[in-house]
Amino acid sequence: MLKITNDMLDIKESNASVVAFTAVWCGPCTQLKPQFAKAAVQDNKTDYFVVDIDKIDKEYLDLYNIKSVPSVFVMSKGDIVKKVLSRTTTNILSEVKS
Repeated sequence: MLKITNDMLDIKESNASVVAFTAVWCGPCTQLKPQFAKAAVQDNKTDYFVVDIDKIDKEYLDLYNIKSVPSVFVMSKGDIVKKVLSRTTTNILSEVKS
């Protein structure tokens, strides 16, 4: 399920999530969002979140070492399990499942 949130508590409550940190001014983020949404529809066992970095507390950017967007992570209870490097639906799903 795809959720757009700027409440980091939503992410901390999820056992299995994929989180895309994005920004409205970011061209690559705009290109990623449809692929990310398709992955969310195809993977019903994982929560997918889109977070706008300009609308969250900046301490999270430091906590997750976000230096550029989009930054995509597989997370559990708000902890990073792995960084997702793919930008296509098929590859995102492949990385999430591995």
